[in-house]
Amino acid sequence: MLNASRGPTRPHLVSHPPQPRLVETTIQEAFGVGSASPILAWDQPPEAGAVLANPDYVFRKEVVRDLLLFWSMPGERACMLVGPPGCGKTTAVEQWHARLNWPLLVINAHKRLRAEDLFAEMLPNERGGLDFVDRPLVQAARNGWSVLINEINAADPGVTIALNDIAQSGSRVVVPQTGEIIEPHEDFRIFGTMNPPGHGISHFGRQSIDASTRERFMWIEVDYPTEEDEVKVILNAVRPLFGPSAADGEDPASAFTLCATRMVQTAAEVRRLGVGRSDRPDALTDTMSTRVLARWARYWVGYGRLPGAPHVALRRAFTDGCEPEIAQAIHALVTLKCNVADPRKSGSGQRNA
Repeated sequence: MLNASRGPTRPHLVSHPPQPRLVETTIQEAFGVGSASPILAWDQPPEAGAVLANPDYVFRKEVVRDLLLFWSMPGERACMLVGPPGCGKTTAVEQWHARLNWPLLVINAHKRLRAEDLFAEMLPNERGGLDFVDRPLVQAARNGWSVLINEINAADPGVTIALNDIAQSGSRVVVPQTGEIIEPHEDFRIFGTMNPPGHGISHFGRQSIDASTRERFMWIEVDYPTEEDEVKVILNAVRPLFGPSAADGEDPASAFTLCATRMVQTAAEVRRLGVGRSDRPDALTDTMSTRVLARWARYWVGYGRLPGAPHVALRRAFTDGCEPEIAQAIHALVTLKCNVADPRKSGSGQRNA
């Protein structure tokens, strides 16, 4: 008998999340770079290989141009971004995929990295036996995802040579551990990052990339951002510390623009005096990345009322981890560029500075 107050019983309906769809957007909408050219993106983040998007990230036009050419060029599968430490190579690849909701698997290369870590390795199963399990390169090749190998020349040359077949556009891939032959998905891409070869102490332990491997990659040179772009990055970093915009729409973070400009100019001088760019015997073995600048700026705002705040903030962000003579040279530049005395040099605030 039916319950009149409830009506007839309906079958239970199982709701399924909507399936991801490829949608067309523009370069301007995706990356904030002035171009109406179309590009495909997924309409939701992937279940595997998702990258957290940074809405304040500033894309550089020349990097977007080169990545777009690689991304859309038929017959391209592997791309190498080369540039000095901390110039944003890794972040550029990560944020490219984040804006497109495209899966990206990240591997950090090191001298003990094995080919098995890239392709397949034997792992215990629930039955007490062993199974070969796909590792990032094979997973991405099957599914049309991307792989990023950071500091690729930190790996043993034998490992990088193992990339030759899978990085070669149009070639099938033989999984060395199983002998399986894979036809890679047409959307499969490999990205690598490395510092320029021959840059001295700061790149100790880096290997040369074999010529047979080098010729399989498209090479993109990435330098530090322009002064204008780095100032934007700094203002984006400190904006949450200043609160909402004023009623007239004025950005409160703009009050920090002069400080941001002086910070970028300081970093530019540190980079100019660094190993690989300077022939001086006392060339600096540490450099200042854009990431360091953003942290320095946030701490500067936080310590704003403290005497010598720029110096105190930079020590917390960076130089307390440097060799003393390197830190001293950098703080001398801060004094010069920011026109603020170093408390440690003046003798005040020794413990807290």
